Amino acid sequence: MEELEQFEQVELLRRRQLQYYYVKMTAEKNPEHYEALTYDFSALRRRLFHHASDPWEGDNMTLKADLVTLLKNWTEVNRDAKAACPISFSDDESTECLRLVRAQSEADEQFTACLEAIGAGAEGWVPVAHYDEAKRCERKLKADALDAAETEEERARIEENWIFDDFCEEDYM
Repeated sequence: MEELEQFEQVELLRRRQLQYYYVKMTAEKNPEHYEALTYDFSALRRRLFHHASDPWEGDNMTLKADLVTLLKNWTEVNRDAKAACPISFSDDESTECLRLVRAQSEADEQFTACLEAIGAGAEGWVPVAHYDEAKRCERKLKADALDAAETEEERARIEENWIFDDFCEEDYM
């Protein structure tokens, strides 16, 4: 195993151990908190609260996807409720929403991989000392993307909308 791959596996193990010990110690030292952590659909409830209370940044699909999940699991989430779920989505709307969220997640993963490939941080910044190397990696990444494009139209769209090119923000205001 290469050194980087070994480091990544050790880091994954460390995170899993940390999670395991956190859950184990929470169960021993704070049973009420542990019960809240393991309560049915607590992750969905936390996501709903988180997505509903975050400042809006142009993304309402994650919240809508959580609401679709809530709707689909309403009877299990709210076992003693006699009323129907107060929200509703058509089957087509639900399917399309979940498809868009999956597509956005894949795009986010690809973007993160691109940032890592050129050595940029989450906001696209690189230290000044690494700028030339990052630009070299970015040019190679762009050349690879253009080579992988299957049609001239796809190549043109990549050229026109390359993720690391400067753009006029006023066009989007």
